[in-house]
Amino acid sequence: MATTKTNRPAPCECGCGNATIRPEARFIPGHDAKLKSALIRTALDPKATPAARKAAEARVRALGWELHLAIAKAKLERETARKARAAEAKASGRKPAAPAKPARKAVATGKPKRTGDVRTPAGGTVPASVGRLAHDPEPAMAS
Repeated sequence: MATTKTNRPAPCECGCGNATIRPEARFIPGHDAKLKSALIRTALDPKATPAARKAAEARVRALGWELHLAIAKAKLERETARKARAAEAKASGRKPAAPAKPARKAVATGKPKRTGDVRTPAGGTVPASVGRLAHDPEPAMAS
């Protein structure tokens, strides 16, 4: 006799004990995020026992959320470094230095700006107040 698939909802994998909405669902909507944040919080908590941290990391890996854990670790390291810099600056009596911001990239669109004069393909200029760029095609005439 062949086994048949049941149409009963499965229990939510977050551990809340409630049933999922659909039988193929693993979580109730939003409960995956709650579980993910709880596991990451436990994995990074220095007050948690080493066994609890290892178990949380293993569950994160089993659920395929390694990238989220790595991002949270990097964020925690940046925040710890920032606090250390601020404490050092306060101890030395100087203002804490702001972290370096990445340089903004210039975006080349290939179109001239609409300020001032606009260069035409023939080499001349047209005031931008004309309302359209000089290299835009002429509007089609309705017949």
